[in-house]
Amino acid sequence: MITSVQHEVKKQKNKYCSICNKVFSTPINLRNHIKTIHDKNFPFKCTYPNCNKQYSIATRLKVHMRTHLGEKPYQCDICFKSFIEKGNLKTHKKFHSSLRPFKCPQCDKSYKTNGHLKDHIEIQHNKIKKFKCPICDNSFGRSSTLKSHIRTHTGEKTIKCKVEGCNKFF
Repeated sequence: MITSVQHEVKKQKNKYCSICNKVFSTPINLRNHIKTIHDKNFPFKCTYPNCNKQYSIATRLKVHMRTHLGEKPYQCDICFKSFIEKGNLKTHKKFHSSLRPFKCPQCDKSYKTNGHLKDHIEIQHNKIKKFKCPICDNSFGRSSTLKSHIRTHTGEKTIKCKVEGCNKFF
């Protein structure tokens, strides 16, 4: 019996998934997609106690293990912040740039990442509010806004006065 991975390997030149029609930049990305999404093949398991993470690709497990080991091998040469993955560093470096190449088609705002543009469209234009307050049922577009809102119910003060010796919170 031919697995869906073997079937797709024959169609690598196309780099698209014949099961869901998603397009990939490389045949390797296509193969990994099929193993993970369609075959649900996760042979690489984390061995740390109480961690049930499983991966279809050994390199994903290797990256995951860095979270347990505290390893962050990719460092920003501007602010020296470190990251677990090279892609996270690449995204981070965009925040040091003044470029905002992702422009909203519905208003004049622009963003440094496509993800932030998508969030903007979802929240501002499509009015999607995924984060609901468990106390009063208000809804918010961002989890950070919900967290801030919840403090209005609890009275929690998280901002410490910066004057040395002052221990007041606001």
